[in-house]
Amino acid sequence: MWLEGASLSVVAAALGTSRNAVAGKVHRLKLASRPSPIIRGVGKPKPPVPEPPAPVPEPVVTPPTVVRVARRGGARCQWPFGDPGRPGFRFCGGPVAVGRPYCPEHVALAYVPTRTPRAA
Repeated sequence: MWLEGASLSVVAAALGTSRNAVAGKVHRLKLASRPSPIIRGVGKPKPPVPEPPAPVPEPVVTPPTVVRVARRGGARCQWPFGDPGRPGFRFCGGPVAVGRPYCPEHVALAYVPTRTPRAA
């Protein structure tokens, strides 16, 4: 039946077995394989190649106010800049948000709201 051109499903139905069993037997007997009925690449146009995005200019960033803090706390933002073990380490020094150790800009970076409220 296979050599006459019958499909795997037709041969399997005639023998009362599964399509995979017929495919395995065809493979083991090294019978000629059939070309795929799926024609690749026909009918679907290739998507256009997107142009690379234009370079985005670097934003102009004003340097933060340098404030040296002898102890933690106080009314100045404690957001660190740099490595504490190297010269030039500093804190933001902006006015703090109520009840927070950072200025409003750094509070937005440091505290991410949760999706669901936590149980007390």
